Amino acid sequence: MRIIGHLPDEANARKFSDFLWANSMPNEIESDEPNWAVWIQEEEHVEVARKELERFRLAPDHSDFASGSGRAEKVRQELKDEESKAEKIRTRRDLFVSLEPYGPGQFTCVLIGLCVILAVLTNFGDNFGRANALYFTEMTDLVDRVRWNPVYPELRKGEIWRVITPILLHGSAFHLFFNMWWLFSFGSMIEARKGTGTLATLIIVSAAISNGLQAKYSGPFFLGISGVNYALFGYLWMKGMFHRGSGMGVEQSTVFILMAWFFLCLTPAIPGVANWCHGGGLVIGLAWGIATSPGGFRNLFELLRGTR
Repeated sequence: MRIIGHLPDEANARKFSDFLWANSMPNEIESDEPNWAVWIQEEEHVEVARKELERFRLAPDHSDFASGSGRAEKVRQELKDEESKAEKIRTRRDLFVSLEPYGPGQFTCVLIGLCVILAVLTNFGDNFGRANALYFTEMTDLVDRVRWNPVYPELRKGEIWRVITPILLHGSAFHLFFNMWWLFSFGSMIEARKGTGTLATLIIVSAAISNGLQAKYSGPFFLGISGVNYALFGYLWMKGMFHRGSGMGVEQSTVFILMAWFFLCLTPAIPGVANWCHGGGLVIGLAWGIATSPGGFRNLFELLRGTR
């Protein structure tokens, strides 16, 4: 979905929107004070719709733009019927983020490859000889899992990479597979739209903060990139809500799955989960997504007040 321009008032915006619908160009209009924004749903219609908008601005009372509401409503209903039929045929792909417009991100794939290689080399984090340099602090054995000094002597010695590197370790094949699935989905989308720099910065910042919270409040033995995945998810979720022109977002089914898992992990049914990583990452992603969306916090407050 892309914005093609603005009109000065709601009446003209609705009139032009009906004209577009009548000509089979699905669109949306929304208030963008003091004007009204016109959004085109399909990329193939953008250029034609933009030209029609310029023509409408010059002569909004032209006969071409009159009496489009009846035909527009018919087209809307046809589209709604098609979507209703498609909704009844749910496939596995519907449950996850669609990557069709993007393709795999190079940095994302490198990070996935590194996680897989380290999972093999460290026997999913249990080979302390190889994994110890990557934990938040050094580990001992499976019985006495942590040799932990609360002042983190390794960090005080300058081993600051430990704040980030636990995201590269995973505790099982199941843990690795699902984390890599979400990383591939979310990371590729962000990398395609915002570039490698934005993705890398978001990963590093969310990893450092969420790992720090986990170590402070639950101890230093944890591993996995799920906290970062929640940050990427939160970022995309807010972009889809407050900055649709960014071309990013997540399906409602994805929101349901990840938020249901988030709250399930807070219960005794799923023990041993790094919930501070999940929560810290999610908050960072939500805040980042809102802060980098035009009028994001204003729109959030309006949504919370029920005025948007």
